[in-house]
Amino acid sequence: MKERILILKYLTKLSYLTVVFFLLGNSLSATESTVNIEFYGQKVDLSYDEGLVKVSGTPYGEMQFTAFLKEKETANYQGLVNQLQALKEEMNLNDWMYFELMHNSIEHMLSSGNKYEKNLFAHFLLSKSGYDSKITFMNHKIWVNVYTEDNLFEISTILLGNKNFVNLTAAIDKNDNARDQVYLLDYNIPGTKRAFSFEMDALPKIAPQPKDVNIGFDFKGKPISLDVTIDLNMIEILQNYPIFDEVSYLETPLSPTAIASLRPQLLQYMEPMNEETKLEFLVSITRMAFNYKEDYQAFGKNKPMIAEELFFYNYSDCEDRCALFYNLNKITIDLPLLVIALPDHLSIAVAMNTAPTRSGNIIQYEGKQYYFCDPTGPFNAHHIGTLPKEYRSSTYEILSSYK
Repeated sequence: MKERILILKYLTKLSYLTVVFFLLGNSLSATESTVNIEFYGQKVDLSYDEGLVKVSGTPYGEMQFTAFLKEKETANYQGLVNQLQALKEEMNLNDWMYFELMHNSIEHMLSSGNKYEKNLFAHFLLSKSGYDSKITFMNHKIWVNVYTEDNLFEISTILLGNKNFVNLTAAIDKNDNARDQVYLLDYNIPGTKRAFSFEMDALPKIAPQPKDVNIGFDFKGKPISLDVTIDLNMIEILQNYPIFDEVSYLETPLSPTAIASLRPQLLQYMEPMNEETKLEFLVSITRMAFNYKEDYQAFGKNKPMIAEELFFYNYSDCEDRCALFYNLNKITIDLPLLVIALPDHLSIAVAMNTAPTRSGNIIQYEGKQYYFCDPTGPFNAHHIGTLPKEYRSSTYEILSSYK
């Protein structure tokens, strides 16, 4: 009995000392620092272990890159990853904006690091966040690539096995020529691996940066003026965005800020109108309130827009106007519609309850009759039901349907 009591006392004392040494060890290794960054107008604070961001001027080379990553595996990285993922959820960031947040954070945390260390660390954090990330390198350059199933354009990609990897380094650095990426770093970071997506099904939850704009157009001889407040966050986000599938631009919603200012005015004007007149009113906005110019003439490059961007830029083309019409319909009469691709033109057809006065170019689709409400032309005309003359005999393809 005495022996048992002595053993218990010994174990109790040992447990106490273990706790003391654990707490002491933690306090001695608590070398945490904090970084403060601005992300789309939001102040973001991140804490991290200084040992995690330790850099020593890693030179170019596969062995050196691998050694850097192995060292990070032994560091206290989980706290930083947890914070980043919590911010992703709190701010409703898609994968691309999550990478932007990560990239901005790395620029501050590894301010004294070289380009190899910053890209390797981005690859490390992406991998620990659950994405299938790879490092490629060539001629003293290094790139972070991530597996995606999205359709992207004008951006460097590589095919590894049956997976398509998009070059995030080249995407975020617009001047980076990634055509020379040849060597793949043969080092796998353990963990789950999933695809990275650029889709923006829902908008991020970040405080708006409002900007007031005014647009005017003529509707059946009556001048109409609309005061719209847009969110500059949407403009800034798209300035940095890789070019993705054109239908996704149409489906990206207007910001809550824009809807709150625009929808009440539209509904007030449209309240006494029948269905055909309401659609005529909407196409009058997209046809007449904005200056038309092809992307390469206006911007010197391909520049697809989401609906909000039309209120910011001086020029827009047919794809952009389809994006706006798509959203104007959605926030007002909310009728089913089709996105129609014609040779060098994008248009929209709407399923109306009653055929319009001019009912040419009808499309039968899944039991409904769709009538063209072309958001681009003819300019200075409000009528619907037919395509502009130059497209009436063209072949077409249905790209997507709404409702």
